[in-house]
Amino acid sequence: MSRLSVLSEFVRGQIYYNLPGDYKEGILVYAFDEDGNTVDSTYTDGKGNFTFKRLSQSENFSIRVMDEDDEGLKVALFNYDGSFKGLLFLDENMSFQYSKIILEAASELEGEYAKDQSQGLLRGQIYQKLPGDYHEGLTVYAFDADGNLIDVAEVDEEGNFEFTKLTKEQDYLFKFSEEDTEFNISLLGADGKEFDKAYATDGEWKYSKLQLDQYKLRALAAKDDGTGSNAMDDYLKSTRKPLPMVGENTMSYGFRSAEISEADQAHLDALVQVYEDNPQAVISIQSYSDPAESTGNGSYSALRSAAIAQYLHSKGVPVTNMQVANWEAQKQIVDCSVQPCSDEERSMNRRANVEILAPELIQPAPDFVFEYNFNQWRLDQNAENVAFHLLKTLKENSGSEVRIEGFTDTWGSFSSNDRISELRAKNLQNLLISKGVDESKITMESHGEIIPTGDCILFYPCPVSARTQNHRVEVRLK
Repeated sequence: MSRLSVLSEFVRGQIYYNLPGDYKEGILVYAFDEDGNTVDSTYTDGKGNFTFKRLSQSENFSIRVMDEDDEGLKVALFNYDGSFKGLLFLDENMSFQYSKIILEAASELEGEYAKDQSQGLLRGQIYQKLPGDYHEGLTVYAFDADGNLIDVAEVDEEGNFEFTKLTKEQDYLFKFSEEDTEFNISLLGADGKEFDKAYATDGEWKYSKLQLDQYKLRALAAKDDGTGSNAMDDYLKSTRKPLPMVGENTMSYGFRSAEISEADQAHLDALVQVYEDNPQAVISIQSYSDPAESTGNGSYSALRSAAIAQYLHSKGVPVTNMQVANWEAQKQIVDCSVQPCSDEERSMNRRANVEILAPELIQPAPDFVFEYNFNQWRLDQNAENVAFHLLKTLKENSGSEVRIEGFTDTWGSFSSNDRISELRAKNLQNLLISKGVDESKITMESHGEIIPTGDCILFYPCPVSARTQNHRVEVRLK
């Protein structure tokens, strides 16, 4: 084995409180195996970095930091080339857990995912006055809306940086290794052209996938035709006039509108009455949009479902008695990609079907639920505990059939969420097979962001408090 391949297997990490680099030197860090035996130890350098040379990334182990002030500590792991690998969190035993339990199963899929996303990766350039005047040596950290570190990038000699896990269709918070430095940030597309900027607030730089749409709307509002009416007023008026219902259970909408008409309210009130007479009844909400409504960022089908769900909830129907599917531009009634469509034809795609589900169509509660961090498909310690109980149940009931379904929340693009939910479901399937579960007994399906749960049914975008609940895989046994 070459020296390079040996080095690449070392376990490298960095301990920090708020931002990598803020930890101290000379703190003992040791690793122990599943039986509690110490297998390696080392000390942190001046920035909290450490390297285990007797451990391999293919092993399972726990890390303990010999620091009395260990509350709030985080551990970031890095590959040999310095690329960000993932985070470890402190468990109830005051240890940081690491597991390679499904990384081998994920490697092929992860490579496909990276290839698919390469054109949408988030790139940028830092400069002070003109692009190219800022030099290398700065590190850029990206955090999600929950404050979790999700990627790290190094700035090159021209001030350029590129994240390997982020796309420009999500929301991020940036922090830098030099907090007092003043500079500007341009965000770049695959062609190298600027498509947006990140803006600083109290030492943090924020990027939102919704900013481009907001700029377009402000530009639209600024256009005045000289008659005293501007384009924004016309736009809003058009979206406030939903079309009448088409069919007994179908609600139709104006362009980019989610408003519920009086006729639609009457239909929903009738469904509420059915629920009041039968509290076991489940109301199905399936919403759709037309491709012309797409902005590449938002989901108008999810917006429509949330408005309907809020109305039903205000009338006393609990979220647990709703099943929601947000199909976006899938399942079009009129396929406008093969022929030009009139607005009347497109309006047939802008719809929601709301009805009482037949008892046989009601989805039973899952037997097991695995939850994930944002944009992640690997099992953390809590999910591994769920996997242990699932495998134990399957061992005791070897004839059981297993149905695995992967999901995400509504943050990020429709296509990337499809892929992440697939990775989550596929990795769990591979894990079960590797542990001896008969492959013919397993069925797998991924739904992306189509089927929300909890408060993500009521609100769009999905609120931060409900996101982890939606980063999930559900398992049902039969």
